[in-house]
Amino acid sequence: MYPDLKLNRIILFGSILSPDYPWDRIHSNGQVEAVLNERSPSDVWPRITKYCIPDSGPSGVSGFTQGKAFITDKEFQWTGHSGLQYELHCRRSWVPFLLGHSG
Repeated sequence: MYPDLKLNRIILFGSILSPDYPWDRIHSNGQVEAVLNERSPSDVWPRITKYCIPDSGPSGVSGFTQGKAFITDKEFQWTGHSGLQYELHCRRSWVPFLLGHSG
């Protein structure tokens, strides 16, 4: 999967990737160091995209089956699909993660 693409840290929220996304292979290839997956059980979009978009899935609701050692999975009960897009959350969660201070 795009072997020349290398990213240090990735933030996902409301993700529509498949829960079986091959994170272990991507990580072992040196393509990603860490992933922050922020998800919500009340997010409807990850649940329905599999009917419209091939190979998509509800990782924004259920998380991933691979990458347990380098994926930080945070669940937010109160938010829907885009409820985390605000400055305070970005400062408290995303910026420290991107700087490698938290995970």
